[in-house]
Amino acid sequence: MVTHYGPKLAKTSIESQGAPLPFLVNETLRFMFVREPYSRLWSAWIDKFWLPDFWMLEAIRLGVALNLPREAVACPKNITFPLFLKYITLPGDPMALNQHWAPYKHLCDPCLFRPHVIGKLETFTRDSRAILDAVNLTWVLNPTGDQPTNLTE
Repeated sequence: MVTHYGPKLAKTSIESQGAPLPFLVNETLRFMFVREPYSRLWSAWIDKFWLPDFWMLEAIRLGVALNLPREAVACPKNITFPLFLKYITLPGDPMALNQHWAPYKHLCDPCLFRPHVIGKLETFTRDSRAILDAVNLTWVLNPTGDQPTNLTE
């Protein structure tokens, strides 16, 4: 089981922290959030190939994997969504895929993790409130007890 945290989203395994994984899996409400697959891929393409701060490393990987000349990936606008889809569906080790487009089963295997609840990013507010309500933690939505604002509603 992997969690992501910190400024660079460092990965850490709960097992490596000495936590009793069988206890965690058997005695807690397990949940995971997913996103509609097409919008997840579209968002990843926009974030990794169209935003100027992030595209270059993935562009180089794509160019190498698809045997493209370096000038073909020199500009992010050259990397079309169909080209991106071709790249991520190449045969190979799915564990080597970027976490933004790797299949969920390679990030947090639901068959092994067996979540009780699968929330969707598209209904994140409603789903997260339901999960917090199920474990009696809705107070975290308003820890100070102040009146809700538009930002917290």
